[in-house]
Amino acid sequence: MNHAQYEERLAVYRDLTPAEREEVDRHLQACPQCAALREAYRSIEEQLAVHPAIAPDERLQAGFYAAVAQAREQDRRLVRQAGVWRTVLALGNAAAWAGVAAVVALLVLSLAITWRSAVRRGWPGGMPTTPLAPATDLVGTEWVLTALNGAPLREGTYITLNLDHGEANGFAGCNRYSLHYELSGDGKLSVQTVSITEALCAQPEGVMAQELAYIEALRSATSYRVLDGRLDLLDAAGNTILSFQRREPAAMDPADLAGTAWQLVSWNGRPPLEGSRLTIAFGEGEISGEAGCRGFTGLYEASGDHIRFPMLRMSETEPACSEELLWQEEEYTTCLGWVTHFRLDDGQLELLTERGETLVYAPAPPADHRTFTDPAFGVSLEIPAGWGPIEGYDARYGGPEGYFDLSARSATLSIDEAVALEVGHKLQPYGSNPTVEVLTIQGQEARLILPSADQHESMEQRALLIVRYPAPVTIRGDTWGYLLLGADQGHIRELAATLRFLSSVQAGPVEGWKGTLVKECSMAQFDDYFQREDGPRYGVAGATEELEAQIESLRCRPGTRVQVWGHLETETMDVSGRRIVVERLEVLEQPPTPTPWSGPTEEPIEGWEGKIVPCGWGGERSFLRTDGVLLAIESNTAEAHEALYIAECEGYPVRIWGILKHEAAGLRIVADRVERAEAVAMPTPTATPDLGLRSQ
Repeated sequence: MNHAQYEERLAVYRDLTPAEREEVDRHLQACPQCAALREAYRSIEEQLAVHPAIAPDERLQAGFYAAVAQAREQDRRLVRQAGVWRTVLALGNAAAWAGVAAVVALLVLSLAITWRSAVRRGWPGGMPTTPLAPATDLVGTEWVLTALNGAPLREGTYITLNLDHGEANGFAGCNRYSLHYELSGDGKLSVQTVSITEALCAQPEGVMAQELAYIEALRSATSYRVLDGRLDLLDAAGNTILSFQRREPAAMDPADLAGTAWQLVSWNGRPPLEGSRLTIAFGEGEISGEAGCRGFTGLYEASGDHIRFPMLRMSETEPACSEELLWQEEEYTTCLGWVTHFRLDDGQLELLTERGETLVYAPAPPADHRTFTDPAFGVSLEIPAGWGPIEGYDARYGGPEGYFDLSARSATLSIDEAVALEVGHKLQPYGSNPTVEVLTIQGQEARLILPSADQHESMEQRALLIVRYPAPVTIRGDTWGYLLLGADQGHIRELAATLRFLSSVQAGPVEGWKGTLVKECSMAQFDDYFQREDGPRYGVAGATEELEAQIESLRCRPGTRVQVWGHLETETMDVSGRRIVVERLEVLEQPPTPTPWSGPTEEPIEGWEGKIVPCGWGGERSFLRTDGVLLAIESNTAEAHEALYIAECEGYPVRIWGILKHEAAGLRIVADRVERAEAVAMPTPTATPDLGLRSQ
């Protein structure tokens, strides 16, 4: 950048980005003349700041911009004509001061002519306010935050603002928020009643602190300006605290979605897990698809390029999947709940979420397939619609273009021993030199045997997939550890990609199941669940108001063991798609009753040890100290707020610092510092009928 360009930036120093300011500041340290010029500009800014800003009419605005452009062009001509560096500085400074004089003259003139608007609107650096968009022009617009208090957003975060008539909403980085606002024609902005959900996001690092800063900036905004697709919100001092870029709508016709089917190929730039299948198909207002483990159905609403999925329902049949695939399924279905826009172009579908995610789909395979389910072998497959049972075989299916069959292998073998038995057979069913590929199917180890070129023609190009069952299965009285899927080589990979293991969990009675009731942390999709002692989790609800109240009380007591009777519902919107409706509940054991507080009613807290529990006295988040004392807890800093959320959800012990305060509702901890602690001794469960929770 040359010297004249630095001088031009001095006049608009307050509007520069942090990086641009840093570059100019380095030049000022090396150039005393420019530093003096910057001080002169600062003096003019301070003098102008004591006078109320005015709103010049369109004629004066046009004249003002013409004068500024003329001054800059004069400066550039003078620079080009200069023969020596000293002459460049002299002429450049003179031109710059001529520009400043023009600014001041126009401000005084417009003040005399258009005094009707004497409300200060914070012209940055003494420059004129950007022409304002009428308030009605902002209705229905959508914006993406680009700068917060002059700094870019943290990497991997995304913040939006959607404006309507007096109302706005958006995504703040972790939570959805809404607010009411008022705009006036002279640039005034009044933000009222900001509301926000209370989920926790541990990643990206610092996202919760940034979210709190954003909400605070919204509340402190008092004016606005719009120019070239950018919306700035300013505080009472005229500082730009929020800068947004407009998200332009795309010309989409939702009718083009009906009758299409898609398979996910990219999720924020990464593919789905190997061997998994994530799909979505659109009907008339309805959707269906596969989430990696289970299928789903639901509804969608679309207008223009906007789309949302207000309801998703998981299928009743629940495959036995690995933790990795279950996690992906939950993330995928949750992600669909955040979708707000779509793009359909060049044979590709993109779903865009409020959180800034992009899901890219390619057309799904032809629809001339159907789902084949074999309860005996505990599997389902997607097969050509025309395939059916082949006579003379027990478990073989196919059509003119191919076939498949199912069998099983003993659980006493390793998977490689099972492969050796197949390829080492003396009849060489897969030729003399078959290929063996190592795969993972539904999170289970698998091997694919492909025949060599000398395979006998009577084997009909047979290939074989061997997959370990998630748990041994019983078929016709015998126990098996491996599924064997045989098929012609042209179809084996297609069939393997759609293979799903079925679960034995079905709706029915619940007879004396033992486990614990757990209240989920604030960020969870569901508020509680029943953890059965042998591992599975189920949603839980009381059959009566009394039982529901008892469940709510017990779930706030970590470590309480219960026994329940009732019935199990499946295909429901709850944990893992299933829910226990409790008709009878007995307490087996529970932690000791929290110790009544006997200390002072207000005192400093220095490094107390314990755990954060989702609910305690009054159903609030609470701190359970190592000696059994249970107290409600809140925070007064962004860092402590985030730390409490994380400790609650991850369940690790903490040390806290802050103040213990006495309030009308009881004692409460106000924490200003929360640190993770090493393992600490917590009260051990003991049988007691007393369910009372005390805070003092």
